[in-house]
Amino acid sequence: MEILNGLAHDYPKAGNDVGMAASPVVAGNVVIVQIENQGDSFACAIDKNSGLEVWRKPRDPRANWSSPTTYTHHNGAPTVILQSASGLNAFDADTGKSIWDIRLSCGTVSSPLVVDNTLYVTSGGITKLDLNSSTEKPKVIWAVNKLNANGASPVVLGDNFYTLAGAIAKGANSNTGEILWQLRLKGRFWATPILANNHLYFINQDGLVQIVKLTGDGEAQTASIVTVIDMGESVLGTPAAVDNALFIRGDKHLWKVTDTTKAK
Repeated sequence: MEILNGLAHDYPKAGNDVGMAASPVVAGNVVIVQIENQGDSFACAIDKNSGLEVWRKPRDPRANWSSPTTYTHHNGAPTVILQSASGLNAFDADTGKSIWDIRLSCGTVSSPLVVDNTLYVTSGGITKLDLNSSTEKPKVIWAVNKLNANGASPVVLGDNFYTLAGAIAKGANSNTGEILWQLRLKGRFWATPILANNHLYFINQDGLVQIVKLTGDGEAQTASIVTVIDMGESVLGTPAAVDNALFIRGDKHLWKVTDTTKAK
């Protein structure tokens, strides 16, 4: 094994046209990084305590900004899923052993999403797969080409599923993929929407926050824009919701936004 001094130092040829964007993820005893680009392209696991490289897999030398995601395989192994233009690959996080792979043409910006042992990926629209399948590979539950997610990743809560493609937000039934509503928003988006307190928060790249109120749930859910706030500067990263506060990172500022009506 070798000690990594830093991925940028050890792999100087790695780099995407507009920068690296895949986030690391912790799975079992390791940290998984997915570095896919026109130069040095690989995925590796790093021991989270020692910093030692545990395993490494070569990847296609094509630009990809999708982040890895994890779940627990039905055999009990902590498992990492890597999404790329050439398909989906699942590896045992601790050993790097291949568990399954599926040849699908997937998106290279939005990230895969695991909810209750099901997997949502951008492929021919949105495809939902069953990770509980005892067969060698996950089975497709549904695929809807009228649902899509380009820059932003999908969001799921219970029986409802939300996507953002271009400036069109859509709500769908997460069990069937049936589209329930859609709204046209303003601007171009890179940030994934945040769902909190029955509201979706969409922030476009110019920093315009568009707050959508969700009424009802399941197949009866509807949506409407209730508030628009201009942050005054570019926002590309996804906000974070923690302890009744929303953290938004812009080009020049980091904002903490709180709901004072719920303060003690």
